[in-house]
Amino acid sequence: FEESKWKEMLKVRTEEYLSIRNQWESFSKLQIKNFTLVRESFITIRVDVKRTHPQESVVSVENWNVMLTNILRSFSLWNLNVRYTQGLNDLAVNFMGIFLPQIAKGELTADEAEALSFWCFSSFIETIESGITAENLMIAQTKEVKIIGQIINKFHPICFEWLRTHNLSDLLFIISSLMLAYSRSFSFNDIFRIWESIICSKSPPDFLRFFTASLIIHCFPSIMMQNECSLGRIIQSIDKMFLKQNVGSVIGVAIAMMDKSDISPNNKKEEKPKE
Repeated sequence: FEESKWKEMLKVRTEEYLSIRNQWESFSKLQIKNFTLVRESFITIRVDVKRTHPQESVVSVENWNVMLTNILRSFSLWNLNVRYTQGLNDLAVNFMGIFLPQIAKGELTADEAEALSFWCFSSFIETIESGITAENLMIAQTKEVKIIGQIINKFHPICFEWLRTHNLSDLLFIISSLMLAYSRSFSFNDIFRIWESIICSKSPPDFLRFFTASLIIHCFPSIMMQNECSLGRIIQSIDKMFLKQNVGSVIGVAIAMMDKSDISPNNKKEEKPKE
């Protein structure tokens, strides 16, 4: 970016965000009551914000919860076909962790930090094509886990067969973490290392699938060691297994598998024109 144009662009993007925020801020209580889609989203957002436990760099900023509410409400209008899906608060608050500390340093105003958090959050959601914003969540989840299962079966058939024989090949234990791009599953620094790898990939949605397959393969020894290999038991312990993994190794294996695979529909080879 040209440094000389940075402030100009920041001003434009901040004003653009504020115009979105002003839309719902100008709603009367009666309008919200009668606008069912917005009302339901706002109710869910209020509950989710109270459940959010961000890193210290966010908590130390006054009214961080108000800013998070603003971002999520604005997103529900920005993405009106889907609106707000439970769990998006955990994705948004991580981007706030980047920009909010700059308020205290005098590098950004509160509105600027909020705007940048919003645009990065929105862009990330669109880039990874997360199933969490799909109109039919169940169809999106089924599609994702089917592709991930194919990747595991190709590169670690023993793992996939074990999962199949223990009624875990539907990968239901991974869906919540996958849909939230692992925003609840790792430390703050590791989350951004994963997200950077996703964004830098030639196909971010595909990389997220290969990363998930790699993560399951890395966790496979721990999964096998569970005393009770039921779905409920695995769901309870899977995040602890994630935290024990070397994120660099998981990313490396994901890249290697992706380079050697043509499984994903987003990596179809171009057909040669007929002569």
